[in-house]
Amino acid sequence: MGGPQLSLRKEKYTFFVHGLFGGAHAKGLVTTDTNLAWALGGGVDWNVHRVVAIRLPQVDYFGTRFVDGTQNDLRLSGGLVFRFGRK
Repeated sequence: MGGPQLSLRKEKYTFFVHGLFGGAHAKGLVTTDTNLAWALGGGVDWNVHRVVAIRLPQVDYFGTRFVDGTQNDLRLSGGLVFRFGRK
């Protein structure tokens, strides 16, 4: 998925929100389907260095639409962020 992200950078923290859109593929015993997927959400990065941050909570509403209906999920993630290039 891909899409726009808006960020507010402070010295120690970066706050962000995004809207991501793309495709999803599901394969079952009888049918397969490829269709729309989207994620709307945001989070906070703790800037521990100019090029490294720790992603604290990132929360997304994640949805997919297949033949059998729409799936609505909540996704919680975190990890390391490596930044390349200049500000």
